[in-house]
Amino acid sequence: MSQVRLFRDEVTDRQGSQLYGGIQITMPSHARAYFAISLVTLLAATTLLFFGHYTRRIQADGLLVPSDGMAMMTSPRGGTVQHIRVNIGKPVAAGEELLAIADDTTSEHYGDTAQHMADELIKQRTSYQAEIVREEQSLDINLHSLRQQISDIEKRRVATQNEIIIDQAQISLEEHAVKRWASLERDGFASRLTLEREITNLLSAKTNINAAEGNLAALDEQAHSVAERLKVLPFEGQSKVDTLRRAISQIDQTMLRNELSRSIAIKAQVSGTVSALLIKEGQSVTPGQALVAVVPNGAILHAELLVQSQSVGFIKIGERVSLHYHAFPFQKFGVASGVVVGTSKSALDANEVTQLLGGKQLPSTDTYYLIYVNIPSQSVVAYGTKIALLSGMSLDAQVHLDRRTIIEWLMDPLIAAEKTI
Repeated sequence: MSQVRLFRDEVTDRQGSQLYGGIQITMPSHARAYFAISLVTLLAATTLLFFGHYTRRIQADGLLVPSDGMAMMTSPRGGTVQHIRVNIGKPVAAGEELLAIADDTTSEHYGDTAQHMADELIKQRTSYQAEIVREEQSLDINLHSLRQQISDIEKRRVATQNEIIIDQAQISLEEHAVKRWASLERDGFASRLTLEREITNLLSAKTNINAAEGNLAALDEQAHSVAERLKVLPFEGQSKVDTLRRAISQIDQTMLRNELSRSIAIKAQVSGTVSALLIKEGQSVTPGQALVAVVPNGAILHAELLVQSQSVGFIKIGERVSLHYHAFPFQKFGVASGVVVGTSKSALDANEVTQLLGGKQLPSTDTYYLIYVNIPSQSVVAYGTKIALLSGMSLDAQVHLDRRTIIEWLMDPLIAAEKTI
């Protein structure tokens, strides 16, 4: 069936032609520029969101301290500082005297009580020493006297023994004479009186020898007594001298204690370098007051940072740290680097914080923890020269925490909220 035509051919041709031509829409040039800029900005923002990174940092203050600790010499008692023999930076050996602390106690009656006691002790010591000299001299005199007595007794013994020998010979002669006169008297050639005279002479000789033997026995006893005395006397004299010397020794100990109480020498506990001298000559100190700090030889420095409690939980071992030494401004000498190696297990009190910062006060309402940072380089290059870092140098630092893309930081609240649901 053929198609039915509703219009004539002229109508169709008329509709195919336009009197004014086609419609053309054009964009202004500045709009194109805005569109291009917006597109570039959108691409840059998208790139930044997905490929840009940001590292969160925590600001902290701290000090350089030796890893093995720092030997701090303190005052064992109150007194006045005198004779400071070291200065900052001087090497010292263990046991070397650093300074002395004098006792400044005085009495209204005696003035310097320690000096008065020392003078009295010196007097007693001098008196005992003089007594020892007298005792030794007396001992020598007595020993000489006893030896002289023994010598005299020995001479008298020899004389008595000779006398006994003579008396014995006399008795022998008298006995012979008595026998001879007795024989003559029996034969009638001698009178009885003559015989009796000879008998009397014999008895007299025997009496003399008995007396001599008695004297000899007495001399022997006397010699024995003197010899015993000669043996004992040195021990008695030495005992007296030893007693006096013990008294002098006690006085010396008392003088030493008095001198120690009067002036105490503060000595280095370890070999190292003086890093801090906290007192001056003539200054009054109290018991337990810090005097001198010594860094041990071979000590490796590390940084101790103070971090607030609300930030310490995010710090992990191995985190990178940027260090700014106040002695070497980082704008001129650069930034040092370090690595977190540990965190204190408990918070510090206000006194510990103040001591660590060298007297600097921090807000008392905050709680702080210590962060330990290992420093690979123990020196700073300044003007072409390596300068060693010193214990006690102050610094501020930035602890680098987690590094994320920008989109991750923006999405972090949503992710955290999702985890809590």
